Amino acid sequence: MMPRFASIAILTALAGLSACTDSRDETYHVGYVEAEYVYVAPSQSGWLETLNVREGDAVAAGDLLFSLDQDQQRLRVAEAEGRVRQAGAQVRDLSTGARPAEIAALQARLEEARARLAFAESELE
Repeated sequence: MMPRFASIAILTALAGLSACTDSRDETYHVGYVEAEYVYVAPSQSGWLETLNVREGDAVAAGDLLFSLDQDQQRLRVAEAEGRVRQAGAQVRDLSTGARPAEIAALQARLEEARARLAFAESELE
């Protein structure tokens, strides 16, 4: 039994000593690395045109990660510009004043309202 115990002790001592090294190489470190995961997404949906980074790449704040198809944004800008032009046309139309036919129709409605008022007052009496 003693030779078996001695062989186990010798093997354990050799295994323990083999883990010890006198290496001065500082490229290996033992321990854990903590990381913070960041999920990146665009503020608007769209088709991905270019992808400038790949998984695992290091990026700095402000780096361009990807670009989206800009057709939707161009269409929205064109739509907004069209609304601005339409509003400008309405302002010019309103600033010129009413046409004579419109003025006559408004005066007729005013006279009709006055006549109805007079009729309502006479019925009230």
